[in-house]
Amino acid sequence: MCSCARIVPSHPPDLTPRHATPFQTRRYLLNQFLCDGTNKRDDAYGGSIENRCRLTLEVTKAIVDVIGASRFGIRLAPFNMFLSCNDSDPVALYSHLLPALSALKIAYVHLIMPRQFEPSTEEDTAKMEALRKLFKGTVILAGGFDAASGAAALKAGLGDAICYGRHYLANPDLPKRFALKAELNPYDRDTFYNPQAGDKGYTDYPFLGQTKEEGVAAVDPYAVKK
Repeated sequence: MCSCARIVPSHPPDLTPRHATPFQTRRYLLNQFLCDGTNKRDDAYGGSIENRCRLTLEVTKAIVDVIGASRFGIRLAPFNMFLSCNDSDPVALYSHLLPALSALKIAYVHLIMPRQFEPSTEEDTAKMEALRKLFKGTVILAGGFDAASGAAALKAGLGDAICYGRHYLANPDLPKRFALKAELNPYDRDTFYNPQAGDKGYTDYPFLGQTKEEGVAAVDPYAVKK
């Protein structure tokens, strides 16, 4: 990881996000160490919460030493239940991890809300709100947000920014649609992480004013009219 981080300063991106969650590759190493559902070690990296957090904090410190804290962020899923990367007491686990990350003054923490698959309950939201307060820097939230729920989360102080995944995938002009309160293209979940789908579900979603069938040129609502 540090070898990759050393390359970063010579390239355009300003931040180096490090995913601890099992999403995308679905086998993320740091998350496997964090969660007692997967970490069955009996050495200095297993057992207690402090030990299970050790690798994540060591990796973070090592990368920060290479590129600086202001260029590093980490993505976490405190309430993940996917592929056995779950923890029996996520509140206790992340109540230890988040203050430790905060002390390192990294650029941000990206938290996935419990509603990644189902709507969050009030109890889930309350737990996330409590965890959010443990990190003093920028917090990015993700997990099933639409325009209204994203705005509500920001207003409530749950986070500083909202990350959109599936809606952005299905709507290449998502910011414009939000601004205009336009209807969103529905996403096709069957094409997610499906190598058999090819380009389907990734590059074939229409822009505003464009349909797959008609091939009408995309309409830019903000374009300067002649």
